[in-house]
Amino acid sequence: MAATIKDLPVETLLQIFSDETFTNAELFNCTMTCKRFCSVASQCPINYTFRVDHPSRPAWKLTRALLRDPKIGERFRSIQVMWHRRNPRKLRTWTLQWKWTQEEEAKLRIMFQEWELAIGYECPVAADVIYGVNSEALLPLLLCFTPKLTSFDYGRADLYLLSPFPSNLQNERAFCYCTRSKKPDMEEIKYGRRWHSVVPCSRFHMALEDTLLPGLSNITSFTHKSHVNDDRSMSPLSLDHFLAILLLPRLQSLEIFGCDLRPPFRMSDIYLAQRQDRIRRINKDDYIPTRQSPVTRLEFIGCGGNYEQFEVIASYTGSLESIRISLVEDSPLEEGDDLLSLFLQSNRLLTEDQISIEDSPDVVGESGNENESDEDSDSVFNKLFPDSLDEGGSIRSTRATIVRGFKKIRKNIFNARGT
Repeated sequence: MAATIKDLPVETLLQIFSDETFTNAELFNCTMTCKRFCSVASQCPINYTFRVDHPSRPAWKLTRALLRDPKIGERFRSIQVMWHRRNPRKLRTWTLQWKWTQEEEAKLRIMFQEWELAIGYECPVAADVIYGVNSEALLPLLLCFTPKLTSFDYGRADLYLLSPFPSNLQNERAFCYCTRSKKPDMEEIKYGRRWHSVVPCSRFHMALEDTLLPGLSNITSFTHKSHVNDDRSMSPLSLDHFLAILLLPRLQSLEIFGCDLRPPFRMSDIYLAQRQDRIRRINKDDYIPTRQSPVTRLEFIGCGGNYEQFEVIASYTGSLESIRISLVEDSPLEEGDDLLSLFLQSNRLLTEDQISIEDSPDVVGESGNENESDEDSDSVFNKLFPDSLDEGGSIRSTRATIVRGFKKIRKNIFNARGT
């Protein structure tokens, strides 16, 4: 009789189920096949896509499952964050508020105290988790369950609950729909800290300020992209938050895309930082390294920063083997600023041929650029064909959509000629 897949040893099945081509849904199907497959598939590592504010609320459901069985988190090896914020003009993207049971809320509060994710104005991570609207606040909590995580991709964050920025009426309607309220809570909408559609502040960055979470202790690869701004400008990345990432104990590769390094600011200073867009002076006495970063590969792609900031960053490095710095054209570097010597002095293994420092076009898609970015091309397509966006913002290039788009353009041309 010929051997079947059920006759294969556990080691072979584990190697098959652990293949990168296997999705999490297929692994789940394997667990439902038979007891043997369930036992093997339950040992396989998980490469998870964390979907922020997706209408199906997978992040909240995952957290509920982790509260019931924390051992699931030990199987996580990589996390890639994808952003699905509520679009004020599309009802299907309005993710409903999550409700915890009393038992779950009690477990959460114990974890907040254990990992110093305290409820407060300066660190409202716990408050957002309990409130159940902003699933980005679950990222620090997820990192408490995933001690064997090795790769983390923060994605291109969209920190507004409603994006693009809503009108007052759209904000009120979205609030009532998502929270199942008959009347809008105007105090919470205008001044509340939980429905923060006005003041963007990353809960993940806040968690970096408190303590080293288990999920960050074994990270070897980290990717951080620019936040999405309405004016398509670069978003600031606090120098303190960047250094917290740079000093992760096992980090080997760090990639930063389209971020502008700025001095740190508190939530109470965020309006000041927005009004004074070019505040970049730092006090180097506040940045005296007590230990060196283990990072061997560092990339700044399409970023902005001045000489003082890179001088501080270089002082925290010591193990670099390669570095790439690609600065935007309006980066405030002066003539004579030698970034090359900064990193050569701090890293003995680094040579000149392993350092790349160059100017680059604005990665956030400024118009009129010859090397137009993919995001800028997508934005032009989206303006022509607004109906071609699905819930995740991806493009469905169907023939019918293209025909409708060009008919709309032709009509606008005829109308313009008629006037």
